[in-house]
Amino acid sequence: MGTRFCLKKLYRENPYIFIPIYKLHHSKERRKYLRFLDQSERWSEDQMCVWQFKKIKETVEYAYSHVEFYRNKYKAVGYENGDLKDWKDYYSLPCVSKTEIKNNPDLFLSDEYRTSGKYRVSYTSGSTDKPLKFYMPFEAQFKEEAFFEYYWAKYGYRFGERAVVFRGHQTIDSEKETFYKYDRMQNFKLFDSRYVSDERYLWKYDKQIKSFKADTLFAYPSSAYMLAKAYEKSGITPPRFKKIFLGSENTYEDQLRYIEEMFKGEAAYHYGHSEGVLLAIKYRDNHFLGFLPQYGHIDEYDETGKRYGDNELGQIIGTGFSKTMPFIRYKTEDYAIFSGYKSKDFMKNCTSVERIEGRKHEFVVTKDKRRVSLCSIAGAHMSEMTLVSDMQYEQKEIGKLIVKVTLLPDTDAAKAKKAISEKLEAFFENTVEVETVIVPEIKYSSNGKKIMLKQALPL
Repeated sequence: MGTRFCLKKLYRENPYIFIPIYKLHHSKERRKYLRFLDQSERWSEDQMCVWQFKKIKETVEYAYSHVEFYRNKYKAVGYENGDLKDWKDYYSLPCVSKTEIKNNPDLFLSDEYRTSGKYRVSYTSGSTDKPLKFYMPFEAQFKEEAFFEYYWAKYGYRFGERAVVFRGHQTIDSEKETFYKYDRMQNFKLFDSRYVSDERYLWKYDKQIKSFKADTLFAYPSSAYMLAKAYEKSGITPPRFKKIFLGSENTYEDQLRYIEEMFKGEAAYHYGHSEGVLLAIKYRDNHFLGFLPQYGHIDEYDETGKRYGDNELGQIIGTGFSKTMPFIRYKTEDYAIFSGYKSKDFMKNCTSVERIEGRKHEFVVTKDKRRVSLCSIAGAHMSEMTLVSDMQYEQKEIGKLIVKVTLLPDTDAAKAKKAISEKLEAFFENTVEVETVIVPEIKYSSNGKKIMLKQALPL
């Protein structure tokens, strides 16, 4: 009784006791995935190719037998179960669009899972479009946990180590004026990023970050960038993070270099989506991304059957291995610059892309109806942007762009507006009229993500 009382007292009085329930919860399923990842990273390219095709064949044949939408779609092009014999047959299958899924989500649910009820309903955020409803098996959680544990470990982070997190958590307590909560199960200190740019509160963030003594930062790129900007603006010495993990938003090269410089650490980032079809992570030796073949298959051909060449822009089309709601040759509406790069480490069998160029809605349309990605704008290294604390683009008409900016203190607003507009118009070679607007703040979504371009054109 005395021991129990002492433990309770210790737990109650020490706010940073780490209780690794995550390690115990369904550890068998997670360990199974981790063992597979450790073994398969040593496979040859041929071995991985054979394994992937086997998984795809299983998924396609299951979908034909148990998913009404695929059965109808494949019959319409003359496909019957047993016809999938090689990769050429796979790339002959029709692609599936987001619109088809949004309009008919229930037709994509496997009849077996519908009967058993062993699935959960999920939605994409819908920050720029109608949310996508989809169904996930319960075991998808264990797969996701295992893949990220594997990825983090490759960059030197082990689960249980302290980490500071800026990923849209709404943790503010207005009465106590605290901006964080401690997650005992993961040893994370979760911060509310909505007030990080307010100079009245940075010292409170700083005190709690530094007292936690974590050397790992998990953040949305925009949140990490705003935190770095706040430190630069205040003159307070930033904390040092040896490891910085970014994700869930597009990561821009200038933004990345700035975050690394301010926090003196190595930044890694990943690409993925809620549907759980594909996962790509940054290579250790460059800024390219590699799609993990154990997670899902990324097509190296477009929907017409043409193979993407090196340095060619193409839509990301992928196939996941879930049977609950199969995503087969799924057009993500995200675009990437494909690359022939091959590493020699654990990512040797990954398909590489030089960068994710952006979502369909992350392109600015010029007067001559070209599409220019935000990545290209961010990579233009414009010195005028050093005047800006935060910014956001908005397009409502072809060939016209509104740039909303918040300025650093003591910046001449009129000169900044003129300089930014002129520089961007020159970048677009005068095919876009740019209006720079000074605003008091840039609004983020309810989950803390930043919409970099509000694109109103029907792309």
